[in-house]
Amino acid sequence: MTLPVYYYHRVGPFRPGAPRKLNVDPAAFREHLAVLSKKAKPVSLDALVDAKAPRGAVAVTFDDGYRDLLEHALPALKEFRIPAAVFVVTDGAGKTDAWNEVPGVPPEPLLSWDDLKRLRDAGWTIGSHSRTHAAMDRLDAAGLKRETEESRAEIERRLGIRVRHFAYPQGRFTAEAEAAVAAAGYDAGWATRKGRPLSEGRTAIRRVPVSGYIRGTRFAWELRLMRLGIR
Repeated sequence: MTLPVYYYHRVGPFRPGAPRKLNVDPAAFREHLAVLSKKAKPVSLDALVDAKAPRGAVAVTFDDGYRDLLEHALPALKEFRIPAAVFVVTDGAGKTDAWNEVPGVPPEPLLSWDDLKRLRDAGWTIGSHSRTHAAMDRLDAAGLKRETEESRAEIERRLGIRVRHFAYPQGRFTAEAEAAVAAAGYDAGWATRKGRPLSEGRTAIRRVPVSGYIRGTRFAWELRLMRLGIR
């Protein structure tokens, strides 16, 4: 059986021309949560890495830290009593996603530090998604150190929490990047489909994306496929 860990980006109305792989409609997101609340046992990332997750566990994560999470994701997660984690780009807090350059699509606003305090107080896990959303497989040792250590220190200073989790931007990592994540003091590094099962280590754990094309019925089917190790 495979442990499903999902990752989202935006939850909000679609913008014309925006890539659907980065955006899930609020109605579809609620359908996903309804499936998880009935057919799985959603837990925090801490529970997963601390081996305290029950059989049937799943986890919900968000990359980049888009501000529409406050309006659309937070209330729905509260309603279904599902924990969540968000990985933030520290230099982008309160700004926009300057790293996404899609012609004709305006930049999207990101969570500010005050917004992140709201999520912290709501019980969310706050992790690092690097300082600048850099491609970690293209950095030298000094760059890796900056992106991992400085982002962690900034979150801890601003929010007064211990940061245990790092997510690789675009899911791109190398052995050197994994070593930098461990050296920076993180308990876990989170990748995308190119990652590995948690049973094989904590520095590049596999996650699966949820796109705007997946509705509730298909989501339930994909949950089953993931548990069987097919997806």
